[in-house]
Amino acid sequence: MHGKWDSKRIKKEGVVKKLNNENQIQKKLYQAYSIYYKKETAISFKNLEYFEMISYTVLQEDDASNVNVKICVGEAIDVQEDNELAYAIIQAIFIHIANNNKKYAFLILDWYYDTGRVDNFTGSKIYDLQESNNDIHSFNIIVKNPHIHFVHNCRATCTNGHSENNTEYLYNEFFYIVV
Repeated sequence: MHGKWDSKRIKKEGVVKKLNNENQIQKKLYQAYSIYYKKETAISFKNLEYFEMISYTVLQEDDASNVNVKICVGEAIDVQEDNELAYAIIQAIFIHIANNNKKYAFLILDWYYDTGRVDNFTGSKIYDLQESNNDIHSFNIIVKNPHIHFVHNCRATCTNGHSENNTEYLYNEFFYIVV
């Protein structure tokens, strides 16, 4: 874990530092523990620590093919779901101390969905972001470095940054750097 967030950044990103029964993130974290780690006990420790980046190694049977993964907040990732690729953007990376006093890393994701439309100028598929619901997943759903690129589909309303009302992105299958 690298680049620990301070309280100001946590507040800016709209995430919670302390769990309680009233915030939705505690329920989502409980579900993530249940799904990924088969832990179904009450959450005793209530503090979350957020970071800018996580790096880890995915171990393979053949040590030569181990994969070093590095992911950062704001990156788009692809996740294999039921023989299909799904795409998400990393909103936050955090760790939580479980009841066994071990630290577990989690991701808060916002998911892209295919609108079924294509941009007339670039020919790229247009994706949109689903409404954010603080979807929490274990970091181990990512088994390779991100290589998916989405470019914000700017409109006239995008001045001095991106318009909050425009959640459209173009899938950049050509992997060139946009300037």
